[in-house]
Amino acid sequence: MGSMGLENSDVSILLVDDDDVDAKAIERALRKQGTRHRLVRAHDGVEALEILRASQIHRPYLILLDLNMPRMGGLEMLTALRQDPKLSDSVVFVLTTSASRSDVDAAYRNHIAGYIHKQEVSGGYMDLVKLLDDYWHVVMLAHKDEFSATTPMRLLIIDDDELDREAAIRALRSSTQEMEIVEAATAAQGLQYFAQNHFDAVLLDYRLPDQDGLEVLCRLHENRNHSCAIVMLSGIDDEALAARCLEAGAQDFLLKQELHARHLMRAVLHAKQRTEADSRLRESHDRLRTLAEKDTLTGLANRNVFEENLFRAIPRALRYGSALALVLLDLDNFKLINDAYGHDVGDQLLIEVAKRLQTTIRDGDIVCRLGGDEFAVLAHEFDNDGSIQTLAQRLLSILAAPISIGRLEVRATASIGIATYPASATNSEDLLKCADLAMYRSKREGRNQVHFYSSELQDQMQRRVLLEQQLRQALEHSEFRVFYQPQINAVSGRIDGVEALIRWQHPQRGLLAPFDFLDVAEETGLIVPMGTWVLQEACRQLERWHTQTGNKDLRMAVNLSAQQLRTFDLIGLVRSVLSDFAVPPHCLELEITEGMLIADIDHSVALFKQIGDLGVSISVDDFGTGYSSPTYLKMLPISTIKIDRSFLNGVPANPKDCRLLKALISMGKSLDMQVVVEGMETEEQKNACVEYGVDTLQGFYFSRPVPADEISVKILLQAETSRNP
Repeated sequence: MGSMGLENSDVSILLVDDDDVDAKAIERALRKQGTRHRLVRAHDGVEALEILRASQIHRPYLILLDLNMPRMGGLEMLTALRQDPKLSDSVVFVLTTSASRSDVDAAYRNHIAGYIHKQEVSGGYMDLVKLLDDYWHVVMLAHKDEFSATTPMRLLIIDDDELDREAAIRALRSSTQEMEIVEAATAAQGLQYFAQNHFDAVLLDYRLPDQDGLEVLCRLHENRNHSCAIVMLSGIDDEALAARCLEAGAQDFLLKQELHARHLMRAVLHAKQRTEADSRLRESHDRLRTLAEKDTLTGLANRNVFEENLFRAIPRALRYGSALALVLLDLDNFKLINDAYGHDVGDQLLIEVAKRLQTTIRDGDIVCRLGGDEFAVLAHEFDNDGSIQTLAQRLLSILAAPISIGRLEVRATASIGIATYPASATNSEDLLKCADLAMYRSKREGRNQVHFYSSELQDQMQRRVLLEQQLRQALEHSEFRVFYQPQINAVSGRIDGVEALIRWQHPQRGLLAPFDFLDVAEETGLIVPMGTWVLQEACRQLERWHTQTGNKDLRMAVNLSAQQLRTFDLIGLVRSVLSDFAVPPHCLELEITEGMLIADIDHSVALFKQIGDLGVSISVDDFGTGYSSPTYLKMLPISTIKIDRSFLNGVPANPKDCRLLKALISMGKSLDMQVVVEGMETEEQKNACVEYGVDTLQGFYFSRPVPADEISVKILLQAETSRNP
């Protein structure tokens, strides 16, 4: 970023600063803002003046000027600019790290546009970038003498000297800017006009007969309810007076004897634009502060505020010897409500939950929305665990009451976890982890309940972390196995297919069923590579059986996880296994649960259609235990439903259970679907299912899940029997 001419740039900014670090920071901020400004660098005042005077196009330049530089400092350069007719209209921002009050006053006396202390600029000079955009517009207009004629500018001149007022009015009228000018000869009259009308700018004489001009300035500045620029006029050249006026809120300080038309008009417009820019910045800061502290949907404090309060609360509790409780709430089945009724209903539910939480907590306690459907309550100075338990139960109760959203009536329940200081943890990070563990236990044990953190939970978490590490090692060391359970044709009694089920040959604990590790695999994302391996291994084995038996219609059912549907190239994987292992598409069946089916119905329709287009069939596992409906089943290319084992419990002894099972089978048949009943354990259950018209039977009555070799014996024997009846 070296010195260069400005003539080829539409909008150029000249940075005069000998500090390379600051220069790069400003350049980076402008680039991030996406601004069209071109930044030109000079290392001191001498080099800057050479660049400006070498330019062939005479126009105002925007200058960022450091005051402390070698050779020629900032104040000297300001003086040189004002003495050069071609450069006197330059707009200058003073930008420095260490300036004395007198330096700042002197800079303002040279009519700088603004003063920004580098150490006070947060966020990488972004406020500066905003100011540059605001000021450039008005300066270009002032230079071209092109002002808006559609909206007249309203000015108030407060000056007891009629000749001075007339001189100022003549100077202002010489501009093409349309304006309405109101005159006041006294402070009282000016303040009255100001209170009753809107003005864009005020020209205020420092010496007034009935009141000191500085006092009038303060009253104008304090009482204004709109964006109004105030420019002080004085016949006295007093540096200290100018500084006091600027500190009191004036945007500029002009000497009457130095006024001319162009100078005055530029000062008024410049002051007005600075006031508007400052007002916009204040509004932006207020909005940013709200965004930084409030959840935009519910109006509750957000995670940032929560973490800050939690961090401060523990030292305070330690100092006063008091207790502190952290209560985490996670709404149960919120995603289901969101998916079933839409995001608008979900948002309204969160808003209503937030209102109910606010009305339940004690004064001094804090309730926050941490994100999604998770909330937190920070309770100070409670008496004992019993009082916190009471608070938590009260929270459950107020959430349990029906919530009316339009014509819908929604019920919200929550899983709550509680951790206390100092019993559970002695720092904010650990306290949050403990409360999260307790909440997770509430979820795991049925939801809509409260659990306190205990050392037992910590032990469980440590076991979980160890299990995660061992699962990763199991993938690396090929410790997983695929077992197969036969699926029996209800009419012929022959094996039509098998279901692939994962097992873990743990080096210390022996053979583990999915119940022992699938939850952790789901939570950690390891279920995706595990699922990929199972599908590949199952198709490899199916290819062997097809070759060994000659039965190219033997089917393989493989379970899918929710993560495989959401975050994985499932279509690519299915294509590859069909190709790699020469599996006929109609022999592969992918199993999903009802919950996965409707979690994202639009995504499910598109994804399952692609799977169906490959010729692969889809079945719904554990049918009857979830939330699906015939409507969803009709929308999706599903070929098979697998009725959950729980519907066999009372069959055939209990007539109601028999009627329920018949109804499920009948519904599947009416939708032209194959019906599988799993969990078959007795001959009576088998006979009943055959009588009810089930297509396929599966369960321990026929075989437990077994290694491939044992299935091979059965299907080879079956094949031999078919050849030699």
